Amino acid sequence: MTARITGWIFTALAAVAFAPSSFAQPPAAALGKPLSDGTMGSGSVSVRVVAGSPAAPVSGTDVTLLVNDQPTVARTDATGRAVFTGLTAGHTVRAKVKDAEGKDQISEPFPVPSSGGVRVMLSTKPFGAGGMAMGQGGGPQGGPQGGPQGMPEPRKLSGQPRQDRDTEAGTYVVRLTYNDLAAKPGAPGGPPAGELVTLVGYASDDSVVVMQEKADANGRAAFKKLDASGNIGYFALATLPRGTGVDRLYSLPIQMDGQVGV
Repeated sequence: MTARITGWIFTALAAVAFAPSSFAQPPAAALGKPLSDGTMGSGSVSVRVVAGSPAAPVSGTDVTLLVNDQPTVARTDATGRAVFTGLTAGHTVRAKVKDAEGKDQISEPFPVPSSGGVRVMLSTKPFGAGGMAMGQGGGPQGGPQGGPQGMPEPRKLSGQPRQDRDTEAGTYVVRLTYNDLAAKPGAPGGPPAGELVTLVGYASDDSVVVMQEKADANGRAAFKKLDASGNIGYFALATLPRGTGVDRLYSLPIQMDGQVGV
C-alpha cells in the first residue's frame, strides 16, 4: 500500500499501521542532513526551521549560512524557511540557528551542487523521543539474544542502512530480528514473520510517501521501485511484540542510489 501526503500530521507511534492522514515523525537523525532538490534554482539552499516537529515552523528567526566559513544571514518566512540564492557551486556550506536555549544548532557541511539546490531542516527544540533503532531489544519475551559465533550482534548494526550490491537498484529491504540472525523461521526467537513494516519517504518538496509491507517468513520486507533521484530520504518504522508490550523501532534515513539497493 502506498499513500502520498503533503504536509506533516503526527500521531504517537503506538503502532505503525498508518492511515493516509497520520504517521510518525522522522527520527531526530534526519535533522541537519542536506537533501538535494533538482527542482530548485542552481546555487540555492533552503533552510527550514521548526520547533520540535515539522508541523511547527518557526517564523521570523535568523538563519546563518556559513559559506566557506563566511557568514550570511536570512530570516525565516511564515513557513519557517530561509532561502539563500546565488551561491557558488563547490563551496562548502553549513546552516545554523539558535535553539530555544540560545545554543547553536548546526547542519552537516555540504557542497553547493553544480545544478539544483539543497534543502535542510533544523529544529529549535528536541524532536519527540521514543523508539529504538531497528532490531534493538531482546527476544519476544524480553530475554537477551545475540549473534552466533562469527556473526555480528544485530543490535550493534540495527537501524543503519547499508548499500547491498546483491539487492536490485531502487529496492530497500528491511530485516526484522530479535537480535539473532541465525534463528530459523518458526523457532523460538525466530524471525518475526507477518509484522508490518512502514517505509516513509520525506521529499524535498515537503511531501511524504508512505509504503507498507509485511515481513516474510525470514523477517524481510522489500520495498521496490523507489526514487533514486536524491530528492527523497527514506526511513523504516516497525513495532515488534516483546513481553506484554512492544518495541518501537526506526532506522536512520538514507537516499537511494541508482546503482545498488539497500
